[in-house]
Amino acid sequence: MEKMEQDKDKIKTVIFGSDSIEFGWAVSTWIPAMRFAARRFKRVVAVCNERNRYLYEDFATDFEFYEQKGKHDMWYVGRRPDILPKVPKRIRRKYEGATYYVPSRNKCLDWPRLYHRYGMPDPGKKYDLVIHARAETKYEQTDRNWPVEYYEMMLRLLDKPMRICSIGTKAHHIPGTDDLRGIDLKSLCDILTSSCLCIGPSSGPMHLAHACACPILVWTDWKKQRAIKTTNRVRYLKLWRANDSQVTIYDSEDWQPQPRSIANKIKELL
Repeated sequence: MEKMEQDKDKIKTVIFGSDSIEFGWAVSTWIPAMRFAARRFKRVVAVCNERNRYLYEDFATDFEFYEQKGKHDMWYVGRRPDILPKVPKRIRRKYEGATYYVPSRNKCLDWPRLYHRYGMPDPGKKYDLVIHARAETKYEQTDRNWPVEYYEMMLRLLDKPMRICSIGTKAHHIPGTDDLRGIDLKSLCDILTSSCLCIGPSSGPMHLAHACACPILVWTDWKKQRAIKTTNRVRYLKLWRANDSQVTIYDSEDWQPQPRSIANKIKELL
């Protein structure tokens, strides 16, 4: 009888291989899809990097911490689903008989989603401007990074006293701003949901800021992205729209807009 009850419980368990894709895709597509699907299960196991636990705490009941290896870019995964990292066998054996899902491009784009607003507003954590000065080197995308000098020029052009911070992991610290790079996700989300505006080139942290309902100013190019087969403008304004917070896209100068252009946009928004 006891074994039958255990087997019955296993059927109600689902394992989600969570962290095997890019951070922006995880925050904007896969985690919301997991959250929607999780409503059907009694036990929800999230397999993720320990530092990302906060992103799943609102719906996961159990965690298995694991550092995923391999390519995370969803364009590569769409072409070669066999390269997608898998959850280790030791974890699958632990929950033998459970329903088991790993992300794919189709699941991310086609599954229903349930969004969650991250962070708790706190006036003491409010910043006028949050900067994600992207310094990513993956897939030879360094042309998408803005030079530190551009951020410094932009701040001089604003010419007004503001409380400003720099965030991110693979990001630059902009001189004269509070250095909040590498802080834990919960603290970061509290800051984002409390702040007036987050700026930077299109990146995972910009999607996170939107998930925290922080107004964002994103610069990018106007070209179709291979993984989603549409533009980043459509991605932010429609395809991955998590809430009604303000989203401003600047794509008329591609990935390297002039500091004055961004400064003028910030003046319009603040």
